[in-house]
Amino acid sequence: MATKKKMLQAAAGSGGGGVTPTIFVTDNESTIIAVDVSDPTAMTELSLFATGFSGTGGSFLGADSTKSLLFMSWGDNSHVIDASNPEVLSTLGSVDLGDGAEAEIAVDADLEVFFVGCGDGLFAVDYSAPATPTQLDLYSTVGTANVAVVDPVAQVAYVTSTSRDELISLDYSTPTNITLLDTETNGATLDGARYMALSPDGDTIFVAAQSDDEISSFNVSSPAIITYINDFTSGTFMNNPRHVFYNTSTSELIGLTTQPNLGISIVDVSNPSSMSLNGSLIVADMGSLAGAVFNDAEQVLFVSFRDSATTYTNQVVAFDVSNSASIAVLGTFTPSAVTNLGSMALIA
Repeated sequence: MATKKKMLQAAAGSGGGGVTPTIFVTDNESTIIAVDVSDPTAMTELSLFATGFSGTGGSFLGADSTKSLLFMSWGDNSHVIDASNPEVLSTLGSVDLGDGAEAEIAVDADLEVFFVGCGDGLFAVDYSAPATPTQLDLYSTVGTANVAVVDPVAQVAYVTSTSRDELISLDYSTPTNITLLDTETNGATLDGARYMALSPDGDTIFVAAQSDDEISSFNVSSPAIITYINDFTSGTFMNNPRHVFYNTSTSELIGLTTQPNLGISIVDVSNPSSMSLNGSLIVADMGSLAGAVFNDAEQVLFVSFRDSATTYTNQVVAFDVSNSASIAVLGTFTPSAVTNLGSMALIA
C-alpha cells in the first residue's frame, strides 16, 4: 500500500484539462452515445457508436480522462474504447473476464488499471496496452462486489457487497496480488450498501445503504482500520439512496434517492460526525434513474433516465448543484436513436 498523502489526485473522468467536457451514456446494452456538455443548457449529440458487443444484463462504463479512454463492461467481457475523438469512437481491445460488472468501472489512471466489480468478486485489468487489456487479478472473497471506489494515492480500493452488507478495503499496490486490509460489517449501517464517495483527502468514505435508508460515514485515514463515524437519515433524502458524489468545492455530498421520496439532496459533510441536510429538489422521475456523473469543476450533475420516466423519458438532464439551496435544471438532452438509457461516464 502506498504512503498516504493529504490530497487525492484528480479522479479519472473528472478533470483531464483542455478537453471538451463530454458525457458518454449507454443504451444499457451495446450502444454508446457521446454528448458535448460544454454548455449544459444546450447539450448536443456528437456520435452514436454501435459497438457490436454482445452480452447479457446491463452494461457499465468507466473513463480515464487523461488518456481519453472509455471502458465498457457488458456480459463476460470488458472493452477499451478510444474516445480521443468523441465524434468517431472506436474499440481498441477487449478482455474476457468470465463475469459482468455490477456497477460503474473504477479507474486508477496512474497505474493504468481499471476495476470491475462482479458477482465473482473484484477484477483488476491492466490497460497500459489498450489493444490487449489483461486481467491481473481477481479478489474473490468479497461475495458480489457491487461498487468499487479507488484511492489512487494510497492505492486502495473500497468495495461494497450487498450480498454480505460489508465495506471492504483492498490493497492493490501490487495489482497482480490484491490483498485484504479490513472488513467493516456494521449491519446497522451497511444493509444494502452499494454506492460510495471518498473525501478529497482520502480520510473519509461515505456509503449509501439502500436498505437502511441512510448515508454512513467511515474513517479510512488508516485503510487497514475502517472505523464507523456516524450516519445520516432524513425523510427527504434517505429513502433508498443510490449514486452519491463528493463536491470538493463545498464539502457537500450530492445524493440521488429513488423511492418513495424521489430527487436530489445535498448534505453538509464537512463534519462527518454531524452531517446535515443543506437542500433538496424533488424529481419525480428519479424512480427511473439509470446513471449519473458529476462534473465537479463545473458544479453540474448529469442524470440519465430510462424509458419508464414520465417527464424526462429517455433523457439526460443537467442539474446546477452549485447552490444547495436552489438546485436547478439547466437543460435536457434526448438521443437521436436510443430507446432506453443506462450507465454514464464523463471525460472532461
